[in-house]
Amino acid sequence: MKHSSPPPSRPKRGKPTKKRANNEGSIYARKDRTGRIISYRGSITVGWRDGKQVRQSFTAPTKEGVRELMNRALVQRQDGILPAVSTLTVSSYLDTWLQHKATEVRPSTLQSYRGVLENHLKPILGKERLDRLQPRHIDHLHKQIQAKGLSHRMLEHAHVLIHGALEYAVRLELLPRNVTDAVKVPRRATPRAEMKVWTTGQVGLFLEQARSHRLYALFYIALATGMRRGELMALPWANTDLQQGVIRVRTNLVELKDGSHITEPKTRASKRLIPLASDAVQVLQEHWGRNAPKWASSGRNTTSCS
Repeated sequence: MKHSSPPPSRPKRGKPTKKRANNEGSIYARKDRTGRIISYRGSITVGWRDGKQVRQSFTAPTKEGVRELMNRALVQRQDGILPAVSTLTVSSYLDTWLQHKATEVRPSTLQSYRGVLENHLKPILGKERLDRLQPRHIDHLHKQIQAKGLSHRMLEHAHVLIHGALEYAVRLELLPRNVTDAVKVPRRATPRAEMKVWTTGQVGLFLEQARSHRLYALFYIALATGMRRGELMALPWANTDLQQGVIRVRTNLVELKDGSHITEPKTRASKRLIPLASDAVQVLQEHWGRNAPKWASSGRNTTSCS
């Protein structure tokens, strides 16, 4: 008895599918609990580790935005710009960025940057992988700084620093985009406090009480000119022209961890001529007359107000 062979199976009806290559990527919609699409997410294969594929993910408000990020990453990888697998943390990257900034900013500015990095950015974001940073991480940074009860100015400063650091990463093509661009700094919870200043009567009372103090001239010139503390402390007699009645601001005293340093003012606008009223000139002349013999005998590098 002959056994007839089974008829060939028919192909299933429906739209034919095409298998994606490893680097072609996939995109899907991210929805909230109500089913509303809130963003799109895509991923591509960027390498292999321990015999397994390693995928890199991208998120954007639109499908086209995700596709653009994915295509850019693929081009960078093919050109050898983007590492196949990134293990660089935000903390390690910020250390590298700070070394770069050391060649661009003054020591006092660098010290300020380091304080923000060590006290806020690295404790909050440091363990995150640099290439996996998302806008939600920046939003979390804002909320954590607010929760510490820090000033709005510190919040703005931290945002500016992380934005600058990530912008440098984009320039180095370590990142396809700067995620801080998608996040705004929260508004100030309370209005900025109005600056309180002394009245003319209060200024007169203070100077009367301070007349016998050795720093009376410094107090007087500070009130008469509005100079910054560092500018006053670094002011030499060579930059004080009592005949012309002017002060030339050319130096500034800054306090760093390794001690005090005299530097140039931070900006061009800080280098300026300040006219002195006749009463201020008289105070400085009296200050010089009382102290010049003592300074000469001690060989002290004199300043006009201390």
